[in-house]
Amino acid sequence: MVERSAGPGFQLTTIEDAIDRNFRICIETATASADFMKTNYPQADLVRCDTDGDMYLALKNKECEIIVSYSNLFEQYELKLEYNPNCNLVWEGRQVHELYQSFATKVDPGIKCSSLVSGTYAISSLFLQILCYIFIYLSPIFFFLTL
Repeated sequence: MVERSAGPGFQLTTIEDAIDRNFRICIETATASADFMKTNYPQADLVRCDTDGDMYLALKNKECEIIVSYSNLFEQYELKLEYNPNCNLVWEGRQVHELYQSFATKVDPGIKCSSLVSGTYAISSLFLQILCYIFIYLSPIFFFLTL
């Protein structure tokens, strides 16, 4: 959750805190976070924005009190003068929901919900783990044998 700093003594820890205070919550339409909010918090006063930039502008223009955003977007918009002119954007509360994502490619066959890229990454990761094991645990044996 991202908000404008409200001053000392103010604390927002969960989405429920924002809903209990009747805060308007900006979300970017057609995103996983918007779907999550609509499904899990139907009672929330949601302000729908077309883009992530619109969402941060809505917060700046006080159309909503908080936004639900991805941490990497917060890190980008926090540094932009257009969205944070007074340097008072703060990440408030804890993580709402964790999403696992992977890259998709045009040639990804997606057989049985698999991903060519994530499968290749998993195999590469396993290969690196095996190499690390060899170098860490077996290198003293190889060294001893070469003396």
